[in-house]
Amino acid sequence: MPTNLPNEVTVQIRTDGVNDYVFVLNFSRKEQTILLDNRVYTDMLNADREEVLQAKDAVQIKPYGVRILKRSKQE
Repeated sequence: MPTNLPNEVTVQIRTDGVNDYVFVLNFSRKEQTILLDNRVYTDMLNADREEVLQAKDAVQIKPYGVRILKRSKQE
């Protein structure tokens, strides 16, 4: 994940040994945008369909919102 996050956004990563789960949390009153790195991510909170996000994509996080993204664990 990028290291130049907005001040009000944090990222935590957990793994199951196969995949990394990236928790992006917005602690501000305004929508925040982060740019993804050169990995492929799946949006885990999209219940209707699996949304694949790639490096060219920007991720929007609603005010006080959270995004949970899954990516293959990098060796």
